[in-house]
Amino acid sequence: MELAQAQELASQKGFPFSGLDDFFKNLSGRMKDGYVLATSGDTDRYLFIMDGRPYTAAAIGHGGRQCTPIKDFFAWYKEKGTADIRAFSSDKKLLLCMLVRLNYAPAQSFSTDVVNLEDVVKRMEKQNKDAVMAIGNEAGQWGFAIFLKGRAVLAAMPRKQGSPSGEEGDTPLDRILLYSYDAPAGKPLSVEIYPETRVTPAGDCAPFPAEGIAGYYTKAPLEAYVECVEDNRITGVYPLTAGGKLTIGRETTNAMRLSEAGVSREHAVIRFEKGRYVVEDLKSANGTFFRGIRIGVKDLFDGDEVNIRKYTLRFHGPGAEEKTVSRRPASAANQPASTANAAKGGKEPAGPAGRQAGPSLLADDGTLYHLGAVTTIGRDEESDIKFGGMLVPRRLAAVIRGKDVYKIVRKGITAVRVNGEKVDERMLKDNDMIEIGGRIFKFRAGKTAV
Repeated sequence: MELAQAQELASQKGFPFSGLDDFFKNLSGRMKDGYVLATSGDTDRYLFIMDGRPYTAAAIGHGGRQCTPIKDFFAWYKEKGTADIRAFSSDKKLLLCMLVRLNYAPAQSFSTDVVNLEDVVKRMEKQNKDAVMAIGNEAGQWGFAIFLKGRAVLAAMPRKQGSPSGEEGDTPLDRILLYSYDAPAGKPLSVEIYPETRVTPAGDCAPFPAEGIAGYYTKAPLEAYVECVEDNRITGVYPLTAGGKLTIGRETTNAMRLSEAGVSREHAVIRFEKGRYVVEDLKSANGTFFRGIRIGVKDLFDGDEVNIRKYTLRFHGPGAEEKTVSRRPASAANQPASTANAAKGGKEPAGPAGRQAGPSLLADDGTLYHLGAVTTIGRDEESDIKFGGMLVPRRLAAVIRGKDVYKIVRKGITAVRVNGEKVDERMLKDNDMIEIGGRIFKFRAGKTAV
């Protein structure tokens, strides 16, 4: 997949992994926003750069397309040894659109020889919703259009032969339709509509390291181990190695034997792959859980706790610790407290703003948000829990404190679900799971007095 109107900065055939650090250093100052594409066989790997720093990675191959941690890009490249590599600079908004296509399945998908694109655009205008439209040609080039409340506000189509800019048409809508009308006979365009537009950076994104980016993301892992906790006591400590695996189950042949009858004979396994540790449930009868959610395969980060029946498996090793965002006082500048305090050069306050004080929402990325009288959720700068994504509504929901209770209230058109049930308003109980805007939060009741 190539992005329309991206400018190629570098291209090398059969480029070795050992040269990657110098390759990226040579791009320094030339690429503020763009991506690097590495190809080997029928697999494409992408590394996205935004605001001059690594943002996320992605893969396209037999397994489809998906966004990945940044370290996966370098682990894959190191395993291959060499790959064809190209670097492109591009508009940031178009990069975000590209990531939408890599990260989500389209709500609609059709070709222009079957469906009239103008009719589709008219329906989108009537629906008055935000969306990203992807338009691809037979050469694998993709253009994108952004719709806000049903109106096209940006469109960048693949350049046509003889056109230096690819920007025919006075308006974004004109560019979309003119490109469609000019498609060669017998070569229809592929069109995809994406209503979900939230894009987030990879969990392991970081500024370019001085030691070299390839070496940084492929260095040997730190020592890692798992503690087995039963009845609040550590009953065993199990070391992990980069080349081995930790088998878990009721059978005596497992490295970690859990004797309770509800544990399957071969229940789960923890292993090291592609530069990270993962836990995988082996289709057990009673499941493996992380923060109350049943999992199949999950990356492990330092401090993660996985539950199997009455047992807690606490992982220690490389990775990010749980991030905590404190509720700030009313006079703060309407941003998470840790951000406001960092701007002042201070640390997050202890006491009532600490992790254990009062009710909170635990996000799926590990961030802990402490709740005040009213906690707003949305894209707006004023929101207490701020969502990224250029097309996320300004207001999604609010969590409101009553007398000894908290309730969540939907504030926009985006659905809010509590324990899987769609709601407009719902009183919250301890450990309720809230789904909104593609994210999951667990409500922790704590103490209602603040």
